[in-house]
Amino acid sequence: MEDYNSYDEKDLLRLFALDNSKAFEAIYKRYYLSVFRFAKNMLPDSQAAEDITTETFLKIWDKKINLLSGDKVEVKLTAVDIEKKTI
Repeated sequence: MEDYNSYDEKDLLRLFALDNSKAFEAIYKRYYLSVFRFAKNMLPDSQAAEDITTETFLKIWDKKINLLSGDKVEVKLTAVDIEKKTI
């Protein structure tokens, strides 16, 4: 079994863009807590933060083919996305 956690971000993104689910799992584990904390600081409750964190990773999954450029990607939430969840 390959240890994707030791891969650098560029290699993980390339593998993920090529439909490697284990690479996505490593990306998820690497960034989940940062995304959740960011959302939690902006949202009134943990469940809303969890929901937007999940939606963020679903969007990343849906757009994975765009990652083939090899650009560094940081998982970020926009204030607009978060505000939509609070309304």
